[in-house]
Parts: sequence; structure tokens; C-alpha cells
Amino acid sequence: MSGPITTTKLRLGAISAPTPWEAYLLPVTQFPMPPGELEPARQFFQRLTRLAIEAWNLTPEFSIQVNCLHLGDGATRIQNNGRAWIPMIGLGIWPGRQAPTMWTDADFRELGIGEKPRELMYQLLRVTTTADAREQAQSTMFGLGTGLQILLPMANDEFISRARSFCLAGIQDPVFTCYPFYLPLLDIASLSNRSSSELDLWSCGLTVYLRESLEDKGVIVASRQSLVPLFEKLGGRAQAAPDPGWVFPG
Repeated sequence: MSGPITTTKLRLGAISAPTPWEAYLLPVTQFPMPPGELEPARQFFQRLTRLAIEAWNLTPEFSIQVNCLHLGDGATRIQNNGRAWIPMIGLGIWPGRQAPTMWTDADFRELGIGEKPRELMYQLLRVTTTADAREQAQSTMFGLGTGLQILLPMANDEFISRARSFCLAGIQDPVFTCYPFYLPLLDIASLSNRSSSELDLWSCGLTVYLRESLEDKGVIVASRQSLVPLFEKLGGRAQAAPDPGWVFPG
């Protein structure tokens, strides 16, 4: 997969996802993103989001990944916008992985020198007010490695109910069953070499999934609708093998 974006162009590398799903990664050098990478990427994803919402009549959903708030000034940005966003705390769940459980003695006995125990959980802060507030939050938090944006063909409450039912089904430890909402967390490994039925189940009915992924060093965008018409409207040019993807003017 190609290297990070530059100030002259954006390149999204294709992720091998099952039809009809499409998935891409915009690599970045780091989170928080450097200024030369930040603005072109922010503008691109804002335009892509608006096109998808208009073309497919979608509803935006936005959450902040708490585990990444140590990067940059994310906590301060949330404090400055708390009244507009009214964030609610919930839990992110990784489909295909072990459900969250409390630490055990073994988690600490098996640590090497300087190693930390496994992540206990992946908390999220959901913007609960308006669609405009969600769009503003996405723009404000973009580039820190914290953003999780989902575009829905249904009402927000219906999606939250679906996602809660799916995510809770695999959790046995009662400590992790008391959150008001749950959302699926997806990375390249979640999207690659999977069946479409798995992704349909894991995605809980969403249409577009956009996540800043610290694990993958980039921004993931996945969609059950073909992104090709939207990419073309954004001036994109498709690239074939051996390094498939799309290139956009910066």
C-alpha cells in the first residue's frame, strides 16, 4: 500500500473487502496529523461525507475514541464543545475478537519488562445532539486519531438499538453490559478476507463507515454502496494492480 498523503495529492489504497463492500485506507505519517496532511484530508472527507449523505439520503452518527485522547489536545476540544455535543459514554466492540473481560492475574504474570496489560475496553463518546453538531464534531476532532463517523440509512436510535443488541450478545462479563450504547470497531483486519454476510452482521445496517485507525496508521473508509460515483465527482482517478486505489487532486 502506498505511503502517506502529500500536499499535492491524496491517495486511497484499496482494502480487500467482499462484494458489495468497498474499503480503502488513507495512510498518514502519524496522529495527530501534520498540518500539510491534515487540511487536504479533512476537506476530502468532509466533501465525501456530504456527497454520500445527499446521494443516498443518509443520517450521520459520530463518536470519539477515548483510548486515543492522549494524542494532541482532544480532551480540550471536547471540553470546549461539551454544551453543543452533550457527549454520552459508551463502548466500542471489535467483532471477531474476544469480548471485553476484566483483567486476571495471568494478564500481569505474563507481562514482559516494560509491557503494559491488554486494553481493558475501548470507550467511546457519542455526540447526542443534532446532525449539524455531529458534522462540526467530525471537523473539530479530525486528524487526532479519535474520529469514528458512521452514515446510516435509518434513524440514529434504530441503529444504536441494532448495534447494542449485536455487541451485547457476545459479552459475558456483567461489568461491560451497563453502557447506554455500543458500536462496532473495524480495522483492516476486520474488513479483509471476510464474507459479505459477516460484514453485514458486524456493521449492523450502516452504509458508510469512516474511522481514524491508530492500528492501521491511517483513515479507513468502508461502504456497502459503491463509492466509485462519489470518487469520480471528487475528481478521483482509479489505479489498477499491483497497487489498486484512487488518486485525488490535493
